[in-house]
Amino acid sequence: MQTAAIDPEAGLLRLTTVLAHSSSEWVLSDWPVCPVAETATPHRMGAALTYARRYALFTLVFRSLGVAARAEAAGANP
Repeated sequence: MQTAAIDPEAGLLRLTTVLAHSSSEWVLSDWPVCPVAETATPHRMGAALTYARRYALFTLVFRSLGVAARAEAAGANP
């Protein structure tokens, strides 16, 4: 699941991504996307948000696969 929200203290649009598994395990990332001032330029904000959504998800998936592979190699049950 991915959600975008404005962080008024930092003045940033932030993207939060949660990758959940049926085992109830999950990982989360929180990325600063762009300054709030760029929300006045929808094309720039949209491009930054699209990029952030794609790479936040890829990062979590590949990081999770790496953790599972290391656990399996160590003899643990991921």
